[in-house]
Amino acid sequence: MAFSFVRLFIPDRCIVCGDVTVLNVPLCKDCLGDFCELFQNKCPVCQRTRHNCVCGGEFAKSGRFLFYYHTPVSKKVISVIKHNLDNNLADFIAELIYMSLKESKKFDCIVYPPRAKQSIKKYGFDQAGEIALSLGAKSGVKVIDAIKRKRKTAEQKLLSATQRRKNVMGMFESDKEKLSGKKRVLLIDDVYTTGATVKACEAALRKAGVKVVIPFTVAFTPVTRKAKPSRVIMSTAASGRYKVKRK
Repeated sequence: MAFSFVRLFIPDRCIVCGDVTVLNVPLCKDCLGDFCELFQNKCPVCQRTRHNCVCGGEFAKSGRFLFYYHTPVSKKVISVIKHNLDNNLADFIAELIYMSLKESKKFDCIVYPPRAKQSIKKYGFDQAGEIALSLGAKSGVKVIDAIKRKRKTAEQKLLSATQRRKNVMGMFESDKEKLSGKKRVLLIDDVYTTGATVKACEAALRKAGVKVVIPFTVAFTPVTRKAKPSRVIMSTAASGRYKVKRK
């Protein structure tokens, strides 16, 4: 009660711009409008619908993410999730995921890739774990800390796609005892960039006996492909001069 009373005089601030929030969400009126635009069904890179997107393989086509990691607002939201996540934002994101998964088949449990110990020490929380716990509370599905890190690794954000895959290769292991009898598992993470972390977790879960792993992330980074250079074809005209054709 005291907490609610204090909030009447000290309103929550927008996680993007710092203005006063509205509608019990961690965003102000203007940023909420920008945030809602993130949920359009079209990829910002290839301009295709999610299920026809060519910017991320099967995961992109699955549509199992809330929004594309592409605009300033989406990047700010993810930055806050990684560095300043609080209960309100975790609950907000979990509610959006829950609404997206309502029509899905039931899961035996929810798991998440654990954050590196040095990052937890630095920021004070495990963002994927917090979102998973909020989702578990809303859905009634048990959250299990079944995935463990076997070794220290470099920060993924500092690495190339190839380096990311090598960095997490064999990094995770799953607790077979905790996963006993769990055949269909929901894997929650914050961002799908190259898919290295998700795939490494999937491999560890399957090794522990899980049959079906359904990954769902807050954001997905579409692959921006460089335009192919035009081909230059030299041909001679009747005058003997060269003409340049581009294709």
